[in-house]
Amino acid sequence: MTAPHLVGVDVGIGDELDLEPVIDVVAHRLEGLGVGGDMRITTHAVVTTTGARGAIAISLPQAVTSAVELDELVAVLSTPFGSGAHVHAARGPGVWSERGGAAGPADLIEGARAACRALREGRQGRSVRYAGGAGLVGDVTIAQLSLVAPVVVIGGVEEPCPSAIVSTSDFVRPRLMMGDWVIHVQSAADGRFVPFETPTPKRCCQDK
Repeated sequence: MTAPHLVGVDVGIGDELDLEPVIDVVAHRLEGLGVGGDMRITTHAVVTTTGARGAIAISLPQAVTSAVELDELVAVLSTPFGSGAHVHAARGPGVWSERGGAAGPADLIEGARAACRALREGRQGRSVRYAGGAGLVGDVTIAQLSLVAPVVVIGGVEEPCPSAIVSTSDFVRPRLMMGDWVIHVQSAADGRFVPFETPTPKRCCQDK
């Protein structure tokens, strides 16, 4: 199987969860180019010469991206995102492509490249847009989650029953662990499970 083409985007903001609205804009732009159907969009914690933050990696089939001019792809992704995506940096994003294209401030290009490297090496990351993800809404079973990635129960001793219910809150984010994607869940009430990551986590610096 041909390896996918990776493209990184770094908008210079906060952590991986902060990038969720940015990814909505990224996906929309890619769909506008006609290359969004089989994409996987992931977030990664990166450390650059200007600090630590989250950055985005986009995995696209080579057959799809070969039909799009590289300059066009990079240009579309490097256009400033604006306040609609909750990005308030004055500069545009940094974009880096494995096929040789790059645009934007040097430190953000560095972050975009670091995100692609983390994905390519299978070191760490979380998947936001991925095949099968659109169907993981509401209540689903462990078996349904397992069709996307293996399910790991945090703190669990035994594997859950395939028919056990997971209340997703429409927010399932597989994690990249040692080269493999897994979905972490934890026990909830009434024998149910919930994803370990929530859309509104308590930040470490927030007031109680």
